[in-house]
Amino acid sequence: MLDVSYRKIYLGDLFNIFTGKKNVNETDPNGKYTFFSCSPESFHSNEYIYNGEAIIIAGNGSYTGTVRFFNGAFDLYQRTYALTPKDEMVDTKYVYYLLKMKFEAIYMGGSRGSSIPYIVMGDIADFEISLPPLPEQKRISSILSSFDNKIEQLKKQNNILEDIAQSIFKEWFVKYNFPNKEGKPYKNNNGKMIDSELGLIPEGWRVGKLGEICELKSGFAFKGEDFVEKSNTKVIKIKNLQGKGNIDTSNLSHIKEDVVKVERIKDFILSEGDILIAMSGNTTGKIGTMPYTDSPVYLNQRVGKLFFKNKDYHNYIYNFLMINNYEEKILNMGYGSAQPNINPSQIENIKILKPSTFLLDLYNQKTNIIYQKKRENIKNIIKLTKSKNILLNKLFQ
Repeated sequence: MLDVSYRKIYLGDLFNIFTGKKNVNETDPNGKYTFFSCSPESFHSNEYIYNGEAIIIAGNGSYTGTVRFFNGAFDLYQRTYALTPKDEMVDTKYVYYLLKMKFEAIYMGGSRGSSIPYIVMGDIADFEISLPPLPEQKRISSILSSFDNKIEQLKKQNNILEDIAQSIFKEWFVKYNFPNKEGKPYKNNNGKMIDSELGLIPEGWRVGKLGEICELKSGFAFKGEDFVEKSNTKVIKIKNLQGKGNIDTSNLSHIKEDVVKVERIKDFILSEGDILIAMSGNTTGKIGTMPYTDSPVYLNQRVGKLFFKNKDYHNYIYNFLMINNYEEKILNMGYGSAQPNINPSQIENIKILKPSTFLLDLYNQKTNIIYQKKRENIKNIIKLTKSKNILLNKLFQ
């Protein structure tokens, strides 16, 4: 523990606490300002409610109680709370880190009995914290911020790598500007095109279905009593699929370790790089690739995994789904019932172009290097996050 003089104080004495007025459907995807809702996803707005440092807390839904930090102009969902400083002797980022440890531990998932978890403003205002002198707050937040900055740099690098892989895909498999065996550009060198049900395609290619390359299988139906608060065995649920290739493994559900001793459950253990698709609910159609984890992770029902018959198509299929906006297309496939829901046959019947073996091999040569670097970055992000969490536990125990 730090040898400094702490003072006990309520958040309501340190911060102005308020919510927004808009619903998510009132936002503008082209808006200038960040719009925070109760989900991890950020939207955009043409207006802002505050400009400066703030702590954002989700007020209801699956992510109730989660805490974020933001510095800039932003707008808010009507059930999302913002905390802005009214005391000059408080470092907002220090309190953010403290709440990530203390507040989330108590209120993550909601404090009120309801079918939809929620918290109220009083839960935040009456939350008591221990506050050291301002210089100590700034010192601690600076150390912790250095971890976050390194993590953010790696995430940005991964976004760039993802853009490069997708740019190559667009150029080769959408615009047909790919190199032939002589190294010359196929299209610009007047490469021969042939008719198909998907329009003109390069000679040597053909139209097929996704099911020729891979199968989509749903995860295991774990029972309610299988889940526990803590264990070394975790589960991916639909809530963990964030879309655009991302899977959030920071808040996975845990299951009893003896549950996975059943032989058939072994088919549902996940590996790094597996492509997953949400098959029901509000996240239907969200696509993610499984990142590295240091403990076993299993697949829950309502999330599908693509099992490849030909692994050479892995990178191609992933980018095919992302480039052609299949997250939205799959969501649209699921409408027509109380909530969106899809089945494997709908996915397996998606029509795809099957390029030449030469070009597929060349694409893998280029993208395997990209995705290997991305995987290394993810491992470093996990290591940095663990180190930061160890420090958080020491500082805020």
